[in-house]
Amino acid sequence: MSSHMFRQLCTTLHTQYGYNGTKGICLEESVAMTLVVLGHASGNRIVQDRFQHSGETVHRHVATVVTLLATVMAADIIQPADRTFRNVLEHIQHSSRYWPHFKGCIGAIDGVHVSVAVPVDEQHLYKGRKGTTTTNCMCACDFDMKFTFACVGWEGSTHDTRIFLNCLNNESDNFLKPLAGKYYLVNSRYPMKRGFPAPYKGERAHEINDVERSRYAQGTYGHSERGHYDATANVISILDEAEMKEVRDNITASICRMPPS
Repeated sequence: MSSHMFRQLCTTLHTQYGYNGTKGICLEESVAMTLVVLGHASGNRIVQDRFQHSGETVHRHVATVVTLLATVMAADIIQPADRTFRNVLEHIQHSSRYWPHFKGCIGAIDGVHVSVAVPVDEQHLYKGRKGTTTTNCMCACDFDMKFTFACVGWEGSTHDTRIFLNCLNNESDNFLKPLAGKYYLVNSRYPMKRGFPAPYKGERAHEINDVERSRYAQGTYGHSERGHYDATANVISILDEAEMKEVRDNITASICRMPPS
């Protein structure tokens, strides 16, 4: 982090969130200790030696700043620019690849496993299918590649579906559900629900080559079970107007046939 960004972060924590550090440790030092832990995965003893404070002091200040960043500041930053989702995203409006077929899309949802170090007696909860200790996070982003929602902290052994359903049903997570006519694109590991269409089972998400794209263009795409959203956009760009309308109608009908949540 540059010195300018560091000073800006400290100013924001002070002016907008009222954090001033303590009598013995100023705001800047408290934030610096936290950044050393978060940015370099440094342990408590390394921070003790570097800043010449006790382990209890380091733990207390790091915990305070992390809690402030994760539970208060993050909620103000990680959110949609338009919370009503009334306007179509500019990236879609100005893209011949996505407009008008994805005009109702407000973003994409996927999960990510982040490696963590946990006590030995808790490691079995955080070990996923790859055998490493991780925390499972669910994130949403828009077409400007900006995060609009993040749910973090779940054990690595937790299935993506459980996290997804918890975010939908738990109002305290502040997850903004799509309004009528709007939807998120979700990973195939999530359940198919109204407003959350997932790729069709068995379809590859990436690397649709020219041969496959040509086959789709020749008419085999008409079967909706072969559809995939990114592949759809590629096909649409090479179809003439009449075929484009047929594909668009197929996509709309497919989304509308989804079972209610």
